[in-house]
Amino acid sequence: MESQTVEVNVEEKVQDFCALIDSVVKVIKKPRRTEIIKVIYNEGKPISFNEIQEKTQIPSGSLYNHLNKLFVTGIISKTDERPAKYFLTDFSMKLLELPKK
Repeated sequence: MESQTVEVNVEEKVQDFCALIDSVVKVIKKPRRTEIIKVIYNEGKPISFNEIQEKTQIPSGSLYNHLNKLFVTGIISKTDERPAKYFLTDFSMKLLELPKK
């Protein structure tokens, strides 16, 4: 059986990665979203919409939009249970636990 060589355009992959990082930064640099991330991180376990709202005092419509943006970007995820509970993704946890320089 002949093996095939798959060429990867490294420059294109790096550009895609940079675009992904730019989109994540745009999402998380909003003060309300940073506040939501802190609440979820400090909770240390999945947390419900109502608990996040109680801790942040963000109106429900606005909170839903912020959570959705964080979810779509891959910063947070949610459980399948009802009501759903939100938690930080492994990727987000790794970023938050990077040593400061």
